Amino acid sequence: MQQINSSRRKFLIQTGWIATGVTVVSGCAGILPVLPNSDLPQTVEGETWIQLLPSGKIRFLCPRAEMGQGASIGLTQVVAAELNVAPEDIECVMPSTDEIASVKLTVGSESISDFFIPTAHGGAALCEVLKQRAALQLGVDIGEINLAPQESGAFVTRSGMRIDYKDLVSAEVVVVEGSDDKERSTLGRATAAQQHLRENRNLQWNRAELIEIVTGRMTFSRDAAVTDMLYGQILKAPPFSKSSVKVDLGSIQSQLSVVMARVDEKKVQIQIVCKSAFDLASVVREVQVQWGLADLYQQKNLDDIMDANKYRQDDDFEHTLFEAHSSESFQQDPTKKVVARYTTPLAAHAAIEPRSAVVQYGEDKTIVWGASQGTHFVRNRVARVVGQDKQKVVVHAHRLGGAFGGRILCQAAEEAALLSKLVGKAVRVQWSREDEFLHNSVQPQFDHLIEATVTLDGYLRNWEQCFTTSPIIFSSAVLPTYLQRIVDFTQEDGSPRCALPLYTIPDVRVRYSDIRTPIITSAWRGLGALPNTFAKECMIDELAASIGMDPLALRIKNLGPEYQRLAEVFEAVGKLSGWSAELAPHHGMGIAGTIYKETAVAVVAEVYVSPTDNQIQVTRVWCAQNCGLVINPDQVTALIEGNIVWGISAALKEGLQVKDGQFQSANFDSYPMARMSDTPEINVQMIEHEGE
Repeated sequence: MQQINSSRRKFLIQTGWIATGVTVVSGCAGILPVLPNSDLPQTVEGETWIQLLPSGKIRFLCPRAEMGQGASIGLTQVVAAELNVAPEDIECVMPSTDEIASVKLTVGSESISDFFIPTAHGGAALCEVLKQRAALQLGVDIGEINLAPQESGAFVTRSGMRIDYKDLVSAEVVVVEGSDDKERSTLGRATAAQQHLRENRNLQWNRAELIEIVTGRMTFSRDAAVTDMLYGQILKAPPFSKSSVKVDLGSIQSQLSVVMARVDEKKVQIQIVCKSAFDLASVVREVQVQWGLADLYQQKNLDDIMDANKYRQDDDFEHTLFEAHSSESFQQDPTKKVVARYTTPLAAHAAIEPRSAVVQYGEDKTIVWGASQGTHFVRNRVARVVGQDKQKVVVHAHRLGGAFGGRILCQAAEEAALLSKLVGKAVRVQWSREDEFLHNSVQPQFDHLIEATVTLDGYLRNWEQCFTTSPIIFSSAVLPTYLQRIVDFTQEDGSPRCALPLYTIPDVRVRYSDIRTPIITSAWRGLGALPNTFAKECMIDELAASIGMDPLALRIKNLGPEYQRLAEVFEAVGKLSGWSAELAPHHGMGIAGTIYKETAVAVVAEVYVSPTDNQIQVTRVWCAQNCGLVINPDQVTALIEGNIVWGISAALKEGLQVKDGQFQSANFDSYPMARMSDTPEINVQMIEHEGE
């Protein structure tokens, strides 16, 4: 019977595949969808990620996709701390799927928190093995061996003998490892590595990849090339209107540059392969296609479906996220009640790099060159497309030019795989910017209704929150229709993320519905965290205004002992920003905060509102954040700055509208985003406590 990992088993139980505790999954291979890996890494997995090369340098097969956040830099520093080597002595590579076992998708701000211990363990385990080899080769007791000082990649004995790592690569010695002792030893070192990183994290790391990016030498997936490869494109109907296709390809099929031009009526698409990219672009422009469109979806259709007020009136929400009522009576307390509605629109991922892939199909092996937040997920999807065992498919990873949750799938790789199998040669598929906007998944629309009360002296009393959105994790981007109907009875973690108020409120009820629409939705910059936090924190501001109380004071007053880390960052950002200082005319300040995963963060923004046209300009932003141990302060600061710019972009600029079955934005000219001129002065304070 096929083994099932814990994440897959949980999913099968939830969807009814395992009802009695026993099932033969292999019989369902053609039915079950290809799902991303969401398993936490095991500590011992880190041992397979780190290698000592004959040169004495260390190769780190980084288990995280790199898309700008710098997780690979932080984890490389962990390896360096464990093995006592300098940055230039570590080669951090993006491994292919045949070099590393399947790991959890690179999502959810988890790369450091989930992969620190396995990475530290892997480095410590290699160090222990090398230490044993050094002792045997030098003929001394292992207790006489210590790491040489100053990141030297060597050992020294108490008597002064020295041996470099490179001298241990070919040593013909047998190392007998006691797994229990080794586990205790390496985990102890992994814990000690935290202190080492605290003491040495201000060392300057040579971030060579930044130089490669700005000089154009960085290799992205669109730079991949194979000898004699062809160029393909799949023309698709508008994404969410029922359609058929009518086209005459006769004149195109006769052109010498065209290798294949065919219509797949079942998939409602036109598949074209040419000998060059220039020929392909010319041929695609010649295609005269009529899409037989029906049920043209409009923005009003979506707004009507997502009307949270309608569901509230009918008392008809799918999920109750939280409900608690106090036994105490507060009816004697004078209160103010506020009722407000907050909406956030559809949003595009809008990564700077359109997706692309090269696939070379072969009966014995299919090779993919592409970029994704989960290369093994792409491998498994491509294997399904070409009808091969997944072990026959290899995906070579590349750095991503942005992702934001929109590069878990790599549709270009699946399309290239299909075309490569049809023509029998390597095919490159490059999505255009228009493809990215029109055919990628999007952040769903949110509609919040909140009714809350506060006493005149600033204590929150009641909180009734209802909202509507669409599935994010169990979305149609991953699940086929039949499984969507099953999982709709379950509550996912994506749409309601950060929806619960963190303040002490005696009477609370939070309900929501994640409603499926023809629009394909998926993860986008923290999933539901942004729209849910936006609604909650806006309501706190309105409650404070209703009683004339300072909004920062109201927040701190209503945070209980379990959220003291949040209270601490609120107090810190208040001091950092000079919260109570007098402001210039037409300037104002706003504040908000939350806990995302384990990170507590509070932000103050100063804005200028033009008295002539009411245009808003964010002039200064202050952020206080506690995310635990900070491995690379410069990198974390850069992440915070990026978050702030994206937050400004989402609040003031971004939003998709639907018309006639497709999105109205097809490029950056019709999808405005924050620019350099919108970037404020940013001040960051990181708070960290011993032992975090």
